[in-house]
Amino acid sequence: MKNKFLLVFVLWFSYTTNAQLNQFKYKRPINGVIDTWHRIPVPNALFGKINTDFSDLRIISITKSKDTIEVPYFVEENNDLDDEFETKSFNLLNNSSTKDGHYFTFEIPTIATINQIVLNFNNPNYDWNIQLEGSNDQRSWFTITKAYRIVGIANEHVDFNYGSIDFPNSNYQYYRLFIPNNGSTPELASASTNFQNLNKQEEHFKEIKPITYTVKKENKQTHLFIELPYLCPVNQIALKIATKQDYYRPIQFFFQTDSTVAETGVIYNYTEPIQDILFSKNKPIYTFPTTFTKEIHIAIDNEDNSPLSIEGVTISGRTYALVARFDQKGEHFLVYGNSETENPHYDIVNFKESIPVDLKKCSLGSEETLKMENPKHDNSLFSGTWLWGIMLTIIGIVGFVTYRMLRHE
Repeated sequence: MKNKFLLVFVLWFSYTTNAQLNQFKYKRPINGVIDTWHRIPVPNALFGKINTDFSDLRIISITKSKDTIEVPYFVEENNDLDDEFETKSFNLLNNSSTKDGHYFTFEIPTIATINQIVLNFNNPNYDWNIQLEGSNDQRSWFTITKAYRIVGIANEHVDFNYGSIDFPNSNYQYYRLFIPNNGSTPELASASTNFQNLNKQEEHFKEIKPITYTVKKENKQTHLFIELPYLCPVNQIALKIATKQDYYRPIQFFFQTDSTVAETGVIYNYTEPIQDILFSKNKPIYTFPTTFTKEIHIAIDNEDNSPLSIEGVTISGRTYALVARFDQKGEHFLVYGNSETENPHYDIVNFKESIPVDLKKCSLGSEETLKMENPKHDNSLFSGTWLWGIMLTIIGIVGFVTYRMLRHE
């Protein structure tokens, strides 16, 4: 009798485990679960196989007692752009002039690596080629950049102000700005620094290497067509421009969303264009809301100018992770790949503030393809409903027989 009962239990466990797994196409083991809370980074390769809203992700745990448990989780997107930039106002120490020009000496409140200074002038119109130096003792000064052009234009037609200085990462306590004399006196209102936290930049963005990248120049426009290896969440595009002359050109970004098969062929659908400016004084890095796409079209309007020399493009996407709570020890798996499933609803999304901040990361193992059932077309005798009925009937019979045997004893 014990052997019969054990057989029934094994059959029932095998079915319930497979019933949860065979709703999905793929499975990966989760390695490194040692605590209750963990963070599981989502690799790029998953994006081509999951729903764009992450609705088909499930974490399954098989405990030592062979119970199958669904692990609660939520998707975490590293989308706090403000964390990647810090703004600090400079303390103005000296403001002096000579026959050659004007000097402004600043002190940064805390020593940090910076790569940009933002200048605000009371002058509505200016055009200066400035020089920036750095020092840690105000005796030895080192040139950071020179002949750097800053421009301000204000009239009834234009209101343009570019007073930002971009330069390689520098770490000094003091900075000195020199503006050559050209007939106008600079009236500096404020100076601050916006420096990018490169560690957070690396953590929050993940490069996506294109499969193909082509450039076409026609009708006074330059067109870039970029094909990605799979459907990817794209947040950032960086261009590598080799042109040394100054330029100021409209640029548009189109992201392919899907395609439609028509009698004339395949029609590709794109998002509404995102418009911006490609300006030689700015870094050609553009950040957008997350868009899932496989192909990107970039159009640069050259007007009557020569086309720019573009050497390359870098596509990046936000990093994603699953924050999960493992209540039981055992084997843990991530399953995915079901276009018809809906987002799960777990209580933990309402209590994020009580989750520990520093979570240990887990890794995903190799992908395994599962045999996915299609319940809509399963009319066989051993479909899910029939098999559940059979299992319950057998369990009931075994229980009844066991009870009768115990009474006779």
